[in-house]
Amino acid sequence: MSYIFDHEDKPQPPENLKAINVQTKYIILSWNPPKHGDFYQIRNYTLEQKTETSDNFIVIQTLPYSRTTTAIEDLEPSTEYSIRVSSNNKYGRSDGALITQSTLPG
Repeated sequence: MSYIFDHEDKPQPPENLKAINVQTKYIILSWNPPKHGDFYQIRNYTLEQKTETSDNFIVIQTLPYSRTTTAIEDLEPSTEYSIRVSSNNKYGRSDGALITQSTLPG
């Protein structure tokens, strides 16, 4: 059975989200564009974060589709962060790729 893609769907989430550098006050992330990203006409990515003591994610960055790395800065040492990256097109936002990472002790 084959699936017919409809370019008027929400896009797929980014793939292979990972922390490539973790320090006391920042985390550098990288990811791969989602499969069929050009087909879905992805415009940008939304990055959200929350700490283990927070209930809700807050939007911290919006990046162009061409970017696949970013630094999350001004973080607290020895703190666990959940970071979510979503793909956006004019039809909506994908589910988010999620990573949980703790900063180094201060």
